[in-house]
Order: sequence, then structure tokens, then C-alpha cells
Amino acid sequence: MASLEAALTHCSCAVDRDVISAAAAAGRAAACARLLLEAPRLTSNFDCPSATAAKSAHYDVMGVLLAAALATDDGGKRAACMAGLSRGACAGGQAGVLDWLAREHGHEGFSTFDVCVAARTAPDAGAGGAAAGPAGAAGQGQDADQQATQAAATAAAEQAEYGQPGEDAVLDGTLCALLTAAAASPTPCWAAKLHWLLRERWGPRVAGEVLAGDRGELFLVHSVWARPDFLDRLRHLHAAGLPRQHPVGGAAVYAAVHGHTAALEYLWDECGEAGPDDPEFIDDNVSGIGSRPGDMAVLELLRARGERFQLRHLALAAERRWPDASLLWLLEAAEDGDLGPAQVRACWSEAFSTAAAAGAGLQVLQALRSRGAAVDLEAVRLGGSAEAEEWAAAQEREELGNMMHVLQALYTVEDGG
Repeated sequence: MASLEAALTHCSCAVDRDVISAAAAAGRAAACARLLLEAPRLTSNFDCPSATAAKSAHYDVMGVLLAAALATDDGGKRAACMAGLSRGACAGGQAGVLDWLAREHGHEGFSTFDVCVAARTAPDAGAGGAAAGPAGAAGQGQDADQQATQAAATAAAEQAEYGQPGEDAVLDGTLCALLTAAAASPTPCWAAKLHWLLRERWGPRVAGEVLAGDRGELFLVHSVWARPDFLDRLRHLHAAGLPRQHPVGGAAVYAAVHGHTAALEYLWDECGEAGPDDPEFIDDNVSGIGSRPGDMAVLELLRARGERFQLRHLALAAERRWPDASLLWLLEAAEDGDLGPAQVRACWSEAFSTAAAAGAGLQVLQALRSRGAAVDLEAVRLGGSAEAEEWAAAQEREELGNMMHVLQALYTVEDGG
């Protein structure tokens, strides 16, 4: 405290929420109280130090922050403080803090964000450490009832058993959000979290209503596609009761764009998702498919399934900065359909200009040139390397020289006539 007093007195230190949060994280209640005296106008920023204190269950600090919030007769301060405490408790898996808030301060309003944080939190690696929220506790095989008797998931489940879909929009939204958060959890125990929610807490009726979409729109695929085990999670959800034909808003697109080839086949073959037989599939999604080095497998799968890539896709792919390997693959796969010679050359030329400006490599530019693309030196200067610019300038000189030879031959013929 002496050093803190010295800093405040002689160093003109600015007191803001970060400074108070640092003291809260260290569990220094006296320091927090002293800092709050230096920041009487600190209002909505109460939520950050409160969350920090609750996450580590520093009860003395939480008491100081609550007392300061209440002393101002400012409802906004109290609301911000309570919101931060509940959020931090959920993030830290501090069931005791949740119980303290409910018992000592009558706080039972846990937001959708709170329960999502609780579901996503990773299990504590240390023996005897705080549980990672109710869903994390289930993943560790601990007693979830004891770990989070006041957690929002439990409260929502208890209410849902006495209600029907559509009766309480906030409750329904919380159930959907919690399921989505558990399904997309970054921890290895995501399946245990789902089991805890669907089987142990909700039971078959509520679980079935949520999975069927009766409790509100689910965004499961939108949330889990980024996980490397996307297909495993999708199969698990289907086995749990998610309808295979569930309208998930283009799950195949998510799978294709993010390189999940096995999931793509599963969605086409077993779930009825629109795929290569849909003429608009590539037109609508070529900008995303193939845009990463690992997407070659998706491109090969699409072609093997009968997808026909068109010349018009080249400029789109180049604009989206496809890797050179993917662009070269598309150069070989693209068909000109019923386009005439002039239209074909226009497509190659447009692809050249777009690819050059986007920084495509010399090999790509040379391949496009060999197919009849016109050289766009300005585009090469905009995005290409010095080597590419030198090559393009030479190509332009050669083309100009050829044109001069043609014109000279024409003049010779006319003079001879």
C-alpha cells in the first residue's frame, strides 16, 4: 500500500478500469478501495474489475466493488457490477460465487452470454482447481449439480420442464445458445458437455424440442465448421436427435469453403444437401472454395462428382486471391462451353488482369498468356514482382512487334496491288 500511495501522490498515475482490474486480479481489496477513491466517476467500467475478481473468487474484492457501486445510488453502476460478477463467475467455473450472488445479493439473472461462456470454458488442468463451468465439470466427470447449482443452464432446464416452446423467448434463446456453445466448445470434452446438457440436465423432451428447432433457430453448423473434427461433431449431433434434413443454411457450403471433404460427402450423400448437381453451387461459392492451400482436395472432389468449372470462374478465383496451385488447377479444369473465340479470349484476358493485380505468380500469368490472354502491363506493375513486370514488358514489346509485322505485310500487299 505504501508504494501505491507514493505512486498516486507523486507520479500522477491515471486510475482507470485496467488499473483496478489488475488489483482485483491480485486479490488486493485494500488497493481496490484506495483506487476507487481516485476514480469517483468510474461508472460502466465496473464490469471489468468485477468479472476479474469473480473469476478467481476474490470475495473481499467483490465486496469492495459492490459496496462502491451501491454507495453511489447509481443503478447503472450496480447493474454493471453484478453483470461483471456473474460473467466472471461463469467464466471461472466459480459455483460458489454464483451461489453467493444469489444468496447474499438476490442475483439470479444470468444472460445468454454468461451461459455460453460457462459452456465454452476449458477444464482446469490443475488438481483441485476450479471447475470450468457446469459443462466443463461434466467433461471432467465431476458432479455438475454440485458444481453449478445456480448456473443458468440448470435454471433454464428447470423452467423449461414446466413450459412449452414459444412461451418464453428469452428462455428458448438461452437453451439454443447453450447447445450451440457446447457443440462448438474448443475443448476435447465437447461430447461430454453435449451429453450433460441433452441427457442429464434437459431430458428427452426439452432436448428434442431444442434439437428440432422448436425452441428457436439453431446455428450449430455455423458455429462448429471451424473445428477440425467438424464431421465427428455433425454425426454426434445427428445421433443425438438433430434431424439429418435440418435446415442449417448451406452446411455443404461451409464444409466446402473450409476444406472438410469427408463432411462434404456426408452432407451430400446422407443429408440431402445441395451439391454439384445444383448449377448455382459453384457460381455462388467459387469465391470461397479453393481460396486456401489445402482446398485442392475439395476441388478434386467437386470435379469427381461432376462439377463443371467455367472460364468465368477464373476471374472470380483470381480476385479472391486463390493460391497459385489452385489457379493453375482451375486453368486446366475450366471449360469454355459454347463461348465463341472472342469471348474465350476475353475471359482469359480478364483473368490475366485480375490475377496480375492480385499478385499471382509468374507461372500463372504465363499459363494464361499461353491460352491467349492479352498482356496487361499496368496490372502486373500493380501487383506483380519485378520478374513478372520484366516478363510482361517483354511480352508487350513482342506483341507490338508482331502487330507491326502484320501491318507492314498489309501495306506491302496493298502497294503490290
